[in-house]
Parts: sequence; C-alpha cells; structure tokens
Amino acid sequence: MGITRFYIRKTKIVLVGKYRYSKKRKEDILSDFTTWNKWSLGFWFKKNRCVGAKVINTPKSWKNGLVNDYMLGIDLLIFQGWINWNTGGASLDLEKKQKKVEKSKYTYEVIADKLVGTDKVFHKMDENDLIVEIFKATKEEYGDKKAKYLMNVDEDYISDCISEINERLKIKT
Repeated sequence: MGITRFYIRKTKIVLVGKYRYSKKRKEDILSDFTTWNKWSLGFWFKKNRCVGAKVINTPKSWKNGLVNDYMLGIDLLIFQGWINWNTGGASLDLEKKQKKVEKSKYTYEVIADKLVGTDKVFHKMDENDLIVEIFKATKEEYGDKKAKYLMNVDEDYISDCISEINERLKIKT
C-alpha cells in the first residue's frame, strides 16, 4: 500500500494505491474486510462531508463547520487506487501525535522528579505525609483542579507517584 499526502495551497490531497497480493497484506488485516471484499473493475466517485479545521476544537459547532471531501478512484481487479481531496478539512496526524506522547513524561514522573530534586521526601517517610507532599507538588505544578482530579479520580496516580519516588530515592542513594 502506498500513501502520499501533500498540500496545494489550502487543499489537502491524499493519493492511495493498493495491490491485492502485496506482501504487507498480512499486516493489513482490515484490507480483507474493507478494500478487497469483492472483485471490481471501473471508476468511482464519492462525496462526503468532514469537520473543518476551523471548528475542530469546538465540538458544538461541528455541525455548522462541515466541508466537502471528494474521492475519485479506480478499481482494476488486483489494483485499487484513489485520490482524496478537501479544502479546509481537519486531519489527524496520528504518527506525529504518537511521537509526542513517547517523548513527553507522565504526570507522576514530573512530580517524582520535583519532590526528589527538592529533598522534600526521604526513605521510610510516613505514607500519609508522602501523599500530602504529592498533592502539594501536583497542585503547584498543574493547579488545584487537576490536582484534585488526579488525587480523587485517578486510582493509580498515588501508587504510581509513590513507586516512582521510591525508585528515584533508591537511585539517588
């Protein structure tokens, strides 16, 4: 499968080509159920509506901010290809987002760094005192609302923080 994405001014264009007997076919399980479910020959055209990039951050206005998305394709029994284009449509770049997630630290790691770095925690510290220090550091770093959310709703946050702090204290000494 080959995919090429590019822009001409504000128009996003995506070119896709698939070969029925591709070696990557085993990795692409969905192709059997979606793209290669029937043998076909000919040209086709589809017009869809998609959310515009201007309103992607406000879900209430998605209905009013739709833009046209067009597809023109060809089916040649063992090869399928299509071109997709829209002007002003929103797109998700999952590859870029996955790289950002891998590079960023988790909240409990940031708090553990902060507490161990400022020497506010130590070995054999009482667990209740440690939880209070975690709450204070989280509140300073992320604000009162997120601190309350993490402490009350996220069941694993406190245990993750404590275990991360203990690991860093072991490394430090």
